[in-house]
Amino acid sequence: MAVTLHHNAMSTCSQKVRLALEEKGVVWTSAELNLIAREHKAPEYLKVNANGVVPTLQVDDQIIT
Repeated sequence: MAVTLHHNAMSTCSQKVRLALEEKGVVWTSAELNLIAREHKAPEYLKVNANGVVPTLQVDDQIIT
């Protein structure tokens, strides 16, 4: 099971997801986005989350926004 979290370090919602993953002992990969550089609005990220917001949790091929 591959778990990737698309997030930003300063995002409160992202912090909550990171805490939950750590508490559950889930091994995950970080895909941090620079919100100031508007990476969350880049076409590549909009393919993952059409809303262009963080966090987005990707478990294998399933996307959880």
